[in-house]
This record gives sequence, C-alpha cells and structure tokens, in this order.
Amino acid sequence: MKARSNTCIAVVEDTDGLLVMAADRRISFEGGAYQKAPVSKINKRNGVILGGSGHGFICSLLVDQMPIPEINEDNTVDYMFNTFIGQVIVYLRNLGVVHPTELRLIDSMSNPNHVYETGILIVLDSRVYGLSLSKECISLDMLSAPYAVGCGGD
Repeated sequence: MKARSNTCIAVVEDTDGLLVMAADRRISFEGGAYQKAPVSKINKRNGVILGGSGHGFICSLLVDQMPIPEINEDNTVDYMFNTFIGQVIVYLRNLGVVHPTELRLIDSMSNPNHVYETGILIVLDSRVYGLSLSKECISLDMLSAPYAVGCGGD
C-alpha cells in the first residue's frame, strides 16, 4: 500500500513567531494526471507570499503570473478582502478562467465533469489567508497557523 498525503502547502509558526510556508513538488492538471513541479509552488512577490495546491495551471497563474497590486489601504486585511481578491477575479475572468457573471471557475472545456479545485495559501503581514477556487465558488478566508491544504496523492 502506498502512502497518501493530503498536505501540499503548509504554514506554521516558528519559535520566534514568524510564519513559515512549505510545499512539496507535486502538481496536478486536467484528467487527474500529475508531475514533479519544475519550479517551487511558493513565491514571494510584492511582499505577498503565495503557495498553490490543486490544479497546476491555476496555481501557476496566481502564484507566478498574476500582477500583485500595490498595498494602498490603511491595513492589509482591507487590502486582502478588497484589492487583492478583486485582482484575482478580474485577472482570471480576463483569461476566461472565471465565469463571466458568477463568482466561480468555469466548467472545464475539455471535461465538464473534471474537478479542478485549487487552494492558495497567502501570507501577508503575519496573517494567513486561504483562497479557494472551484466550480462552485471563489472565496477568501483569514486562517490561523498551523494550516495546511492539499488535494492528496500517492
């Protein structure tokens, strides 16, 4: 029997109170296939640390490609729940990944029954956030460390 793990990305607090994000190297894509990630699934851009779990294409778009907006709000919580989530929706909608009128991912064009849920853990200003994307909804939540997200795998 093969070992199975549901942890893809994890955020823990170290002994000094700093948040640390870690990830494995496995990525999945349409049809349930998977491979070793050629690059890290964690990236820090414009002061925001992002780690992706789930559908490799969507993770790459958000973790590596999406422009990270400047923080202009008085606090980072307002930034995350207004500017950041707004940027995610506009960016993915412009690419045809988010439904044009509903707050959810589009159905897969090649396989409408394929589930390609994606979870992005985000660390900003000593806080952890979880961005969940699926065919049912897109949501952003504030989380507590330790926290882990993953889609499982052999």
